[in-house]
Parts: sequence; C-alpha cells; structure tokens
Amino acid sequence: ASEHLIFYPWIPMIISPTMRAAVGLWVLFAGFSAVLSHSLEYVYLEPDQSTSVPDGWKIVEKVAEDEPLMLTFALKQQNVDQLEDIFWSVSDPKDESYGKHLSLHEVAALVQPSNETIAEVGKWLEMAGVTECSTIITKDFMQCSMTARQAQKLLGNVQFNRYTDGQRKTIRSEVKYRVPKHLKDHLDFVGGVHRFPAGLRLKREDMGNHSNPLGHIGIYPTIIRERYNISNEVGQHPDNSQCTPQFLEQYYHSRDLNIFWKLYGKGYYHRDDVDVVVGDVADGMSGIEASLDTQYILSTGNNITTWFWYTAGRHEQQEPFLQWLIDLSNMENAPLVNSASYSDVEASVDPDYMRRVNTEFMKAGTRGLTLLFASGDDGAGCKDNKRFEPQFPSSSPYVTTIGGTAFIHPFGIGEEEGYDISGGGFSNVFQMPDYQKEHVAHYFDTADKDKMPPEEYYTKTGRGYPDLAAVSNHYWVVNNMVPVPGVLGTSASCPVIAGILAHVNDYRLRSDLPPLGFINPLIYQNAEKLTDVTKGYNAGCDLSEYYDRGFYAAEGWDPVTGLGNPNFPPLLELSMKAASNHL
Repeated sequence: ASEHLIFYPWIPMIISPTMRAAVGLWVLFAGFSAVLSHSLEYVYLEPDQSTSVPDGWKIVEKVAEDEPLMLTFALKQQNVDQLEDIFWSVSDPKDESYGKHLSLHEVAALVQPSNETIAEVGKWLEMAGVTECSTIITKDFMQCSMTARQAQKLLGNVQFNRYTDGQRKTIRSEVKYRVPKHLKDHLDFVGGVHRFPAGLRLKREDMGNHSNPLGHIGIYPTIIRERYNISNEVGQHPDNSQCTPQFLEQYYHSRDLNIFWKLYGKGYYHRDDVDVVVGDVADGMSGIEASLDTQYILSTGNNITTWFWYTAGRHEQQEPFLQWLIDLSNMENAPLVNSASYSDVEASVDPDYMRRVNTEFMKAGTRGLTLLFASGDDGAGCKDNKRFEPQFPSSSPYVTTIGGTAFIHPFGIGEEEGYDISGGGFSNVFQMPDYQKEHVAHYFDTADKDKMPPEEYYTKTGRGYPDLAAVSNHYWVVNNMVPVPGVLGTSASCPVIAGILAHVNDYRLRSDLPPLGFINPLIYQNAEKLTDVTKGYNAGCDLSEYYDRGFYAAEGWDPVTGLGNPNFPPLLELSMKAASNHL
C-alpha cells in the first residue's frame, strides 16, 4: 500500500511561541511598529511578466472584497553567489568538492534572508493588517492569508478575478502588482497574482489499424528496458528514491497500475504501486499525464521507492509549480531524482522570476537532487513566423532538459531520430553555460548551413537545450482502466530517463557514494558514453522555404536531441568512476 502524506508546509495560523517551536513554523511580525519610515513610492517587481489571460481561460466573476486569499512572498536571499559557487563545485567531476552535497539546513543557513529583510517585509504586512503568515526551513518564502481587500491595497490596487479553463479555477489579476519602492531590495516577487497554472498536456497519435497491445506496435516497458540496456536491473537500496511531481489537476490510480502490470509487467521485477503520495489526491478520474508518469517511472526505475507529488488544487491563488519548489525546499529527505513535465514560453515569464527559480534549482542541486524537465512539445516554437520561442524551465542552465525521439523503424528496437515535437533551441535570457560551450560550438561549426534556420530566429549565445533525449511517441498507457495507444510527448521521455538515472543512484548508494545531483557537467564531459542521435529535426516556423523545420539533429550535441540517448552500462561505469575518484 502507498504511504499517503498530505504535506502542507504552509499552515496559516497564529500560535504561541511554544507551539511555534514544536511544529517548526515561524509566524512573523508580532510587535513591529506600525509606523513606516519610508515614503510609499511604488515600483513593479515583475515588470515584464505577462498578465494576459491564456487561451482557453475565461473570466467567471470578480472576487468579493471580503473573500480570503493566500499569497506567497519570495524574500530576497543572502549569499546567492556563494550558493552558485558551491552548486558548480559539487556538480563538476573535475572539482575536488564533487559529490560533497550540503544538507537542507546547511543550505538554509547560507541563503536565509537577512534580519533587515524580515523586519521590512514584516512592517509592511502588519501595516495592512496581515498577520497570519508562515514560512519554511530556508525562511526565504512566506505565505500569508488576507482578504482580497487587503491584498488589493497591499499590492497597488490590483484587481482579482476568478477564471476557469472549464476544469480548473484560479484567482489572478490582469492588473500588474506594485510594492513600496524600499521593498525592492527585500522581495523577489509575490506569487499567486499573475501566472496562470501551466504544464504540458500529452497528445495522441494515430497508430493505424494495429490494436494489439501485446505485439511490438507501440512502446511499452520491455521495449524501453531493452533499448536502454536496463533489462536486468532491479533497484535495491532502501534510501533511493524517484518522483513525478504533478502540476495539473490530474491523478493516478492503483487500479490502472494493476491492469498495466498485467499487460506490460512481465519479465522484470517491479513494485505494484507508488510508495509515497504527497498532497491530497482526489478519488476521481485518473489523468493521462499522471498515469503515464507513474507507469513509466515505476517500470523503468523498477523496485525503487517512488513518490507521486501532487501540488495542484490546494487553493485558487497557488502556482502549482512554485508550490512544488517551495515544498522541496522544506523537506530534508526529498526524492533524489525528479521528473517534471512543466513548460512555459520563456518570453511570457518575468526574467527576475526566472532567476529566482534558478536559485531554487541551485538549492536542489547543491543538496544532491536531480531535476529533469521535459523540453516541451512544440519543437523550436514560433512567434509570428519571425522568431523561435524557447521554453522555461527547459532553458535554465541549472536543470537537465529531456527531448524526444522516435524509432526510425517502428517495428524494431534500434536507431532513433529526433522527433518533430522535441522542444529545443536557445534561451533568449540565459547565457550558454561553460559545460556545453565546446559542444555547441562544434554544432555550429559542423552543421549543414543549408539546413540551419535564419540566425535572427534564435540567440546563438543562449543556453542550448535539450541535454538528453529518449523515445517520445507511440506509448501505451492504461488510463481509467482502458489501454490507450499512441500517447506522445517529451513528458513520456522524461520519466524514462529519470528511472534510468535512479538506477545509477542505486549503485552509488550501495557503494556508499553520493547521489548524482545535477548531472550536466558529468554528461557533457563524457558525451562519448551516450548514444548519439544524428537524424531527424524539430518543428519550427511555418515558412514554405524551411518546410516548417526548426533545427536538425547532427553529430554530437544538437538542439533537437541534445547529447543523445542514455546507454545504461557505460553511463553507470562513468558515474561510479567519477564518484569513486573523490572518496
């Protein structure tokens, strides 16, 4: 049976000092003077954040002034430069500190906000009558309960409305928020005001007239296990773990897993169910994304402790992706490998917000956690047929991004090619990190110039993605007790590679070696240990002379398949050697 944890680090309440110490919450601001020494000149914290209503969402009603809201305040952290130095040191096999990860409490001691920041934010909130707040171990996020009237006054007369996409509801403001100017040095952003819930939604494709799920028409676990050479692997270490965080209001169900194992669970040892469920998962219809994630991370990372981390649906102001990052920063023994299907258009997100999220990624990597993100399902993306649209967090230099491939011969298990949906390209915000500069330079030096898109379509010096790729189409998934064929997306590739990396961690832990953590320096320094993908392309802008193609796969790294596919035996060998060299 699964262990179910309803994990809410934010518990808005006013409690006594004794209770506060007992439950580890920090309720702020009591006793602050109500007199501010600053003039209330206002500034925008996220001036470039899009406030437009996404396609598919529509307004339902204006929020009543006395309706309770919950907002998240990202307090400025200290020593972020020092954190980044440590992040790179513990992630680089060439550094003597490789694998020497910090504990959560050591990270907290490094980055927690200054007393001045806490005091200034506290006085501002108390002036507005906001006193029910809580924080987390790292003290760099707070969540506060207040009425809509208080929130609107606090944030420069924003206007909160309730919106729906037909399934979900959320409360947001199309009016940009502001804060007193002196708080610009103490706050990074306020969550729950602008960004609508996002995520990747899987697609279906036609598999022709074939309908037999037991024949090699489509992808199922034994195909994956044979292709990436993990057929004989079984997780063993009790402290190993892997996770599929969920940002859409979708659930998995054990009854689907039962059918999945009967159809596709033969020939290898596996656990019957998820071990740990975080969040309040409803007992309703299962979702195709959640079903795919759980079925393929469990079958690839077989017999490894598996988490299903659900953050959606707690309240209408929350940002599920942000909530997961906050929860992660509040859990000492968090899952070691995390496969996330989340993507937003980079241009629609404020750069300051993205930089703060990058700091959260660094906090995780410094602790030895591996964060994988699906690269997106729109190829290179396209803006007005004039420029490609990179995705975030795919474009972050501090995570590992997973692209999509397809078997060249769909009836065999062999060579792969870049699949047109595979998200890939170059960031317009983040500079290319050192670990990939040599590989990307080789791509530009050797790529077929006749197949390259116009240079004005992308930022040649930006962070290139993806980093790795795996098969992303023709998946069989059991959803609501029905085997569903033709499921596709980089959301399928991501949990597959997560399971493979979780097996690497298993060997490391059995040898008393540290977990992988952030893997990009390791894989870019040892690209020959991966299976290069040199064929295929991803979609681009719809111009006839370019045939709707973005980038082409090529020898070495490319912005369709990254460095290529994982091959477990050599990947394991290099990972063990890298960690053993630093004993």
